[in-house]
Amino acid sequence: MLISEQEKLKKNGGETMTFKETCKKMGGEYEEEYGLLEPDVGGEFITEHEAMKQWCTFTKMEGLGENELVVFNAPNTFSIKVQDKDMNELIDLWDNDVRKRFDAKNQTMCFEAVLGVRVPKGNFCVKTFPIGEPKGIEIKIEPSE
Repeated sequence: MLISEQEKLKKNGGETMTFKETCKKMGGEYEEEYGLLEPDVGGEFITEHEAMKQWCTFTKMEGLGENELVVFNAPNTFSIKVQDKDMNELIDLWDNDVRKRFDAKNQTMCFEAVLGVRVPKGNFCVKTFPIGEPKGIEIKIEPSE
């Protein structure tokens, strides 16, 4: 079974949601690549290893202005970045040891930071709106402590 198939998570209304399906329903541009995942110094992976890496990029949406928002997904890892047109990072949230939930029906991607090593423990969600024809985007952060 491919890693991307293993990334399928919770069922919602009897339908399994994947990162790719959710990205497209949310109005994002999907990319994937199987290749080296850089080491996580001080974390779970000390050396490089191969994995499925996925990106969902959002541009020209209400709430972003001229900026772009990129959600990165790989086994046990997530990242949410917002960059301006000059590629300066405005927001950079990432951590390992996460639980993931992709909900295409409600146009939401959520990552729960379990250990809270690089970000506080809690939920980090990206949601687009309105349902069906996404034109806007928001990031919702809910610390659990």
